[in-house]
Amino acid sequence: MPNLVLDIALSAERMKAVYQGHANRILIRSRDGTRVSLPAHHVRPFLTHEGV
Repeated sequence: MPNLVLDIALSAERMKAVYQGHANRILIRSRDGTRVSLPAHHVRPFLTHEGV
């Protein structure tokens, strides 16, 4: 199974949209340049008021 290493960097405004459930998808670029569109609900459990 292929693996991707993802570094997630969200602006405060976008992070708030994900945290509050307003964003449906997050577009992330992997370290090798591959673009990945993830459903936001997969990232939401890792978000807090302090960040990711």
